[in-house]
Amino acid sequence: MKVQRTEIFNEETIRYTNKNGVTSIECNVNVINFIDPETKYKMAYIPSLEISGYGDTSKEATEMVFQTLEYYFKNLLSLSKKEVENEFVKYGWRKKQLKKKEYISTIDIKEVLVGAGIKDYDTSSLTLAA
Repeated sequence: MKVQRTEIFNEETIRYTNKNGVTSIECNVNVINFIDPETKYKMAYIPSLEISGYGDTSKEATEMVFQTLEYYFKNLLSLSKKEVENEFVKYGWRKKQLKKKEYISTIDIKEVLVGAGIKDYDTSSLTLAA
């Protein structure tokens, strides 16, 4: 699994392909970093996939979110195409009109943050391939 940090994505995407029996997933997602007001833990959260990590430091939180994302994608690779599609739809992703193997997130990050009462945060992004 390859992880790369990049600039913030205006559009989060997941590309799911299955060629000659080999399945792969590549995603571009945004990560929200903040301090949980109740526990005071540092948090790393990917709202578009409902994946989070926490720790005493931002580094620990980021490492945990990467581990969780890696586990999630390994599980996706074991599912049928229809099961993967259902999983993406469950989290608010939809297929792109012109690129049928790509999904885009319909999650409004700012709406998620306001709903959770999170005011102090920063955002980073990552590209991941499995």
